[in-house]
Amino acid sequence: MSLLAKLNNVLENQLDVLNSADLVGDELDEEIRRIKSINEVSKQIVSVNRLDLDAIEVDLEYGGERVDKGLLTVSGNKKGNNNGEGL
Repeated sequence: MSLLAKLNNVLENQLDVLNSADLVGDELDEEIRRIKSINEVSKQIVSVNRLDLDAIEVDLEYGGERVDKGLLTVSGNKKGNNNGEGL
């Protein structure tokens, strides 16, 4: 499972927790603090992956044949010609 898929699962689970009627008072406050921390880390993960994707797009635009960057892999000879592989 990719990091982005795991992140999506964590965020979905946190949404379920927030929707729980069982959380009140200090427990709810603590869970909100925890979710805010997860949200900040999530933003950084998405930002890093966006940067990886941008680098792949530039490489392919200028004739790159294969790029392995972080969590993303794209193959192709020219921009828009990845033969349905990778992205």
